[in-house]
Amino acid sequence: TSDFFSVHALDYGASALNNLGVQALNDRKLDIAETAFKRSLLFQPRLDQGWNNWGNVLYQKKDYERSAACYRIALAAKESPNYRYNLGRALMAGGHKEQAEKEMTTASAAADIPDAVNDLGLLWLERGEAQRAADAFEGILRVRGGYLPAAFNLGLARAKLGQKEGAIEAFKAFSDAAKDPADKADAEAWLRKLQK
Repeated sequence: TSDFFSVHALDYGASALNNLGVQALNDRKLDIAETAFKRSLLFQPRLDQGWNNWGNVLYQKKDYERSAACYRIALAAKESPNYRYNLGRALMAGGHKEQAEKEMTTASAAADIPDAVNDLGLLWLERGEAQRAADAFEGILRVRGGYLPAAFNLGLARAKLGQKEGAIEAFKAFSDAAKDPADKADAEAWLRKLQK
C-alpha cells in the first residue's frame, strides 16, 4: 500500500503494538510481549524499536543467538549506540566475547552508556586486565558517582591488583550506598576477607 493514509495507519498500528509489547515486557509477561513485537513487525518490518524490543525479550529468555539477530536487524534499520550495546550484551552472554567487546566499545564511544563501560570492565577483569578494568570503573564513577555496579567492580579490580586499601574503600562506598541487603552482604563479605 502506498497511499498516505494507509501507510500511516500501518505505522500507527505497529507503534501501538510495540507500546503494548513494552508494557508487557516491563510487567515480565515475556510471551505476551514477544507476540506484540512480532505483530508490530508484521505491520512495519523496518520498525527498529520492534526488533530491538523483541531482542530484549529473547535476551531475557536466554535465547542469545536469536536476540543478537534481532539487534542486528534493528541496527540495519537505524544505527543506535543502545542497540549496539544490546547486541554486545547478547554476544557476551552467548560466549562471543571478542565480538561483544567490539560492539560495546563502539557503543560506549558513541554515547554515555555506563552499562557498556561496566560490562567492558568486567570482560577485561575476567581476561586478567585488572588495571584496564579499574580505569574503566573509575571513569564511570568520575562521571556518575552513584553508579553502584562500578563501585563494587572497582573493589574487585583493586583487590585483584593487590591494592587492599583501595579495594576496601570501594567496597565501603558500595556498601554505604547499596539499598539491597544482598548487595550489602556481598560487599561486607569482601570487606571481611580484605580486613583479615
